[in-house]
Amino acid sequence: DDAYVGGILHDIGKIIFANIQPDLLERMAAFCKDKDIDTNYFENITAGLNHAGIGALIAHKWNFPDSLVEAIKFHHEPLSCNKEYRDVVFIVYLANAFCNIETETMHYDLLEKKVIAACGIKSEEQFKTIHSRLENAFVREQQRQEMIKERGGHNV
Repeated sequence: DDAYVGGILHDIGKIIFANIQPDLLERMAAFCKDKDIDTNYFENITAGLNHAGIGALIAHKWNFPDSLVEAIKFHHEPLSCNKEYRDVVFIVYLANAFCNIETETMHYDLLEKKVIAACGIKSEEQFKTIHSRLENAFVREQQRQEMIKERGGHNV
């Protein structure tokens, strides 16, 4: 459950940034892409805290479970988390990595190899196969949801 919720909430800090400075994230993303700078690194040097750290502070303040706070805080730096919560953090990191690879904001070569290995993935080819299966499952689910809508919202 914590990995599922962590996958949904891991970028909650971006919502905070967006509410404080509505166009800040867009400007930062454009600048980082133009200059080929990692956005997390840029967030750290400009704001003193990145979206993961801000999200973790909010999660802690809202009394989220420690495993969820860790997943939010370390979804970009999974090897820095408390060992007790590595399973949850690694799964959230991996899910985020799949999404970033999908949007071409990350490449396989930049992934934490220890995390990939801990998740049982032994090669880039195996990673790509898993990514492809997840992508196909997502497309099938989208199609299923469209069919349900076309039938007036009744699941068949």
